[in-house]
Amino acid sequence: MARSEQNRLTGNDLERKDKLTATVRRKQSHPDIPKAGKPITPHGSYAAGDFLESVMNNVADGIVISSKKRIMFVNKGFLNVYGLDDGSNISRQSLEKYIHPEEEERVKTNLARWFKEENEVSTYFEYRIIRPDGLIRVLVVSMQRIDCGGQRVSLALIRDITEMKAAREKIKRLNNEIGIMRFRYNDVIKSLEAITESVCHDLRLPLVVIERLTQKLQGEYAPFLDQKFEELTDVIGGQITSMNKLIDSALAYKQLLGKDINRVMVSVKDVVQSVMDATFAAYGDNRTVILSFGRLPPIYGDETMLRQVFANLISNAFKFTKYKETALIEVGALDKPHEVIYYVRDNGEGFDMQSKHRLFNAFQRLHNAERFEGTGIGLAIVKRIIKQHGGRVWAESKVGHGASFYFALPKTL
Repeated sequence: MARSEQNRLTGNDLERKDKLTATVRRKQSHPDIPKAGKPITPHGSYAAGDFLESVMNNVADGIVISSKKRIMFVNKGFLNVYGLDDGSNISRQSLEKYIHPEEEERVKTNLARWFKEENEVSTYFEYRIIRPDGLIRVLVVSMQRIDCGGQRVSLALIRDITEMKAAREKIKRLNNEIGIMRFRYNDVIKSLEAITESVCHDLRLPLVVIERLTQKLQGEYAPFLDQKFEELTDVIGGQITSMNKLIDSALAYKQLLGKDINRVMVSVKDVVQSVMDATFAAYGDNRTVILSFGRLPPIYGDETMLRQVFANLISNAFKFTKYKETALIEVGALDKPHEVIYYVRDNGEGFDMQSKHRLFNAFQRLHNAERFEGTGIGLAIVKRIIKQHGGRVWAESKVGHGASFYFALPKTL
């Protein structure tokens, strides 16, 4: 056949060519709208359609494109959410059977209003379905109107929030339980405060009587008493003093139990300098004490409470170095990314690390009371304050080689 004859087209041929060209143009204009009820299928060389199909089928959430009359497209995420094997023959009516009976009327009403009132730009609601496998899932759908090739269609994004909903309910339940526990905790704290106050008051009264009687014996009846009796009254007086200190310590510890923290940016350097000056004035007479401190970063915390922490640790260092010819006391800090670790170190008596579990307990003593006075409440107060600040406290030591006390405080509130 001649080339001219091969290129010749009849009128029917031209008509068929025009129809084919129109079809191709339509597919190129709307590659993302497949036949109703079926998922997108590849369009041969039309890369845009393939890309869009791939994107939508790799989205975990369900995607549904529909008109008033029919569902035009569902992605694989939708099939997974609903527990369906394939997307063929999907219609609005076929999907209604999966709606939970308790939700059916409300969901149908919402959808009917959406497809009727075209001026409504978007809608959002939550509902439950019963999947073919019997699982009940909680879904949330967000619907919007979009223009697609001159046609107004609905785009629905459907997300399975079953686990999130269950987690929220669990969090809500836990918050309620925490609220109840907090109430009980506060009630227990108030009861402990009242009991401590009462016990301390009840203990203080007989001590006052004993103290006055002892003073009377040492005063009015001193000429009639022998030396042994005087020694015994001195012992009674010393025990009364110790008991009063214990009561004062118990009351001091009680005050921390329900105390709120007033957080401000604390200049730790100024606090330590002030505490060192006061402690040296009280305990430093006739002693050789070398005090040193390095860089002490500021920290958020309750200034009064942190002053008490440093006062207890530094006074302990003074106390347990009193038998040293030269006492060395160092206060320093380790600046970490999320916390600051402060420490107070001395070259004093030290303690056995096997007893460290008792170190921060109230009224626990690791040393002989005759050599080192105290009530055993100071370190318990330190631990309580640091825990209230969200920090931690620990110590390291070796008998006869001093001790290092550390506490870490978070940098953020």
